[in-house]
Amino acid sequence: MKRTMEDIIRERMTPTSIKCSRSLKPTILACLDALVSKRDLRQCITVTETLLSLAKDPDLKFVVFPYLYNIVIRVDVTKLAKKTRIEDWLDTLPTYLCQKQAIPRSVVNSIMTLAARKIPALQNSIDSHIEVILDCLPELEISDCQGNTDEVLSVKKSLARLIYWVQDWDEELSEEICVALRKQHFGPLTPDVQDLWFLRNEVYEKSLA
Repeated sequence: MKRTMEDIIRERMTPTSIKCSRSLKPTILACLDALVSKRDLRQCITVTETLLSLAKDPDLKFVVFPYLYNIVIRVDVTKLAKKTRIEDWLDTLPTYLCQKQAIPRSVVNSIMTLAARKIPALQNSIDSHIEVILDCLPELEISDCQGNTDEVLSVKKSLARLIYWVQDWDEELSEEICVALRKQHFGPLTPDVQDLWFLRNEVYEKSLA
């Protein structure tokens, strides 16, 4: 009997076979490409639900991430949200940036790409978590930079851009960031955070004019 993509995912993506799932990544991505190219929303819904179920496992959330990311950037999220819990997953992404668990650089970059699209579910969650994200930023561990300080700093500078994209900006948040800057909370990131803080304040002030 011919196996579906859902069968492959469920067989390979288990806590005891993470290495296998990684080796299968090109195959799964190719299947996703085929589904999206055919614009088969029904199949996309089935696969998305399978992946979302697996993403709840802490051991698999980063393994499953690239597949869900590839679906989100290529399928109409509004349509997908009517049939799946994809918005719940998007809502959890900012929490990845607030945890002690190291996060892959590729995941940070992908979250930033999604943030730039201003998807409501993700944007609202960023607004809700921005203070905690900034609080955790200096100590955030990036798992795949092989101890390269410059690469880690580059990833964190990119992440700091969330300041500029916060929609729910107000004087209270601005003051909290200002206090953190005065205390040198951001360390080597201070100049970048300060520039972003100035820019976001300018946009805010213009919106009040």
